Amino acid sequence: MSKTKGARPWGQLRKHGAGWQAAYTHECKRHYAPNVFGDKMAAEQWLIDERALIDSGKWTPPDLRAQQRADMLKITVASYADEWLNSATLRDNTRRRYAQEVRLRIVPTLGDVPLVQLDKAQVAAWWRGLDHKHVRACDIAYATLRTMLNRAKDDGLIETNPCQVRGAGKPSQRRVVDPLTPAQVAMLADAMPERLRLAVLLGAWCGLRSGEVRELRRKDIDVKAGTVKISRQAVRLSDGRMASAEPKTDAGRRTVPIPGAILEDVKEHVRKYAQIGPDGLLFYGPDGAQISGDKLLGQVKRRAAKIGLHGVRFHDLRHVGLTYAAVAGATVRELQAIAGHTTPAMAMRYQEVARDHMADVVDKLSSIIEGGQTHTA
Repeated sequence: MSKTKGARPWGQLRKHGAGWQAAYTHECKRHYAPNVFGDKMAAEQWLIDERALIDSGKWTPPDLRAQQRADMLKITVASYADEWLNSATLRDNTRRRYAQEVRLRIVPTLGDVPLVQLDKAQVAAWWRGLDHKHVRACDIAYATLRTMLNRAKDDGLIETNPCQVRGAGKPSQRRVVDPLTPAQVAMLADAMPERLRLAVLLGAWCGLRSGEVRELRRKDIDVKAGTVKISRQAVRLSDGRMASAEPKTDAGRRTVPIPGAILEDVKEHVRKYAQIGPDGLLFYGPDGAQISGDKLLGQVKRRAAKIGLHGVRFHDLRHVGLTYAAVAGATVRELQAIAGHTTPAMAMRYQEVARDHMADVVDKLSSIIEGGQTHTA
């Protein structure tokens, strides 16, 4: 049977009111476009797109796709954020930090936007509307949104991440820290409450993180071997309670030597202040649980300021220990082992700082050379 002049090769179009209705037959069933098109060219294009889906093997019934689209439009930025924040893949500390950014800076502006309709222009407008007097807060908010939308992409809810604002969400510049001297570390330790004195010494001379120090227990200290074992860290749960958690990386699990210069301080603290039993905490609050990071940080900052060391953070103590370990000749691999770093790049930061002491090293080397020459003569 010959084709009628002007007949369509595939699919049908017909006038419908002020617009055009498109339809076609596939798998023995009639399928209609989910809407009436305002002009004939748009209807034609829908048929072309449907034919392409069939040919590619990616076709599903258009009414099913329309329902899926309607369901997707119900998923807003706010509703997806709730789902994301409650996912088991987030650590409690991370979840709490993200939740604050979502509540304060993301949901108020973007919360009602359907996730599938969030585009680059909307994200850029949201970014411009943030209070850029607080640069770091803006970058953290942007990084949070970007992370959430990367997860939405992985979940197949969006095709691309619309967070594409150039320069937004960049990490903060590395804080330049002049390491405290051994004498200043000792002054700060002596200025602390007696029960927290050892926390400063361990943070500095064993290179421990705040969470690692606050989770230490009697069984982690081996005074005969002169070591401290790190296998857990203290974290704050979403309900505010303190708890133990696994280190973030395998490198975080390690055994660190305790310098002989502070070993007696360790023994005395364990004897006087640690809780009873192998699981007894070395440092704890009035409720018997681990003390919070905020409390320890607050004590360090206040006590340091009283002795003229302004702006000192607990993490700066870790910087001290690793810097002087580099000065003492520790290799990059040894610094990694002490610090629990996963990459040599992090350990190299402390060797870079140690180069500031190279003049002293060269002077000492010169003395050795001159002494050897004199002795030979």
